[in-house]
Amino acid sequence: MIDSKLILQATGISSRGHHFSGIGDVHANHLNNILSFLKDGRFATSLNDNPSITGVICTQEISKGVRSDIEVIICDDPNWAFFMLIDALAKKRDFDESFIHPSSETEGAFVADRGVTIGKHVTLEPFAVVQPGTTIGDGAIIRAGAVLGLDTFQHQRTSRGTISPKHDGDLSIGPNVEIGANCTISKGFSYRNTHVQSCAKIDAGVYIGHGANVGQRTIVCAGSQIMGHVIVGDDAFIGPGAQISSRVSVGKKARVSIGSVVTKNVRSQQTVTGNFAIPHRDFLKNLKTSIRET
Repeated sequence: MIDSKLILQATGISSRGHHFSGIGDVHANHLNNILSFLKDGRFATSLNDNPSITGVICTQEISKGVRSDIEVIICDDPNWAFFMLIDALAKKRDFDESFIHPSSETEGAFVADRGVTIGKHVTLEPFAVVQPGTTIGDGAIIRAGAVLGLDTFQHQRTSRGTISPKHDGDLSIGPNVEIGANCTISKGFSYRNTHVQSCAKIDAGVYIGHGANVGQRTIVCAGSQIMGHVIVGDDAFIGPGAQISSRVSVGKKARVSIGSVVTKNVRSQQTVTGNFAIPHRDFLKNLKTSIRET
């Protein structure tokens, strides 16, 4: 719950009678009573078209474009105020004592005392780290040096300096998932949890950002980077060293070739290649043309 008291404590902004069920950007629809923010009037249409949003933090000038039934909280730097609220909400969380099923093996790993649930027959190899807000399903294997559920690179430049809000979400690792050595997987952020679905296989040295969702049976090869809020469909294949930009979707059974840089959505069963990634056949055609011209 976000009320006037929390808003005052987190931002110093005085307001009256405000009560919101949660917080999110202009596209959020996870609740029916959301407090959002606008730092740029160009996104006012998205805000106004979203019935889930009932309040917004914005400047006096931007407020002129906000629909009349949305409660407005005026701030000279909405970006700063919004992320200060996220930070305050995350710090208020009170985790239950961690639970590790007796059939699981965790010797040599670090598991936080609170906020972790580990299912049956899970293997945590030495030097694996499991932070609060993480759930690991039955039969999962977490290889040596993997770090699960950490606050990752989320820094916001504001008029009041750079702030680094604490992450307020969770991480779930599904049943029979394998996480390779030295992987880094962030917990969720700003209402979007991070998920690695059942039977997914994540190779060594992979990074998965906050709010990403990796589908069932998906294979992610060594050194790949899946950034924040990416959705990867079931049975997809992410080749070695591939990079997938924030908020991109990779469809079911799609393939991302080795070393590709993906900045646009990939359709189901499509294969993309290159930097920046394009359909594989187009990549080969361009390559042949380039060879002929040289």
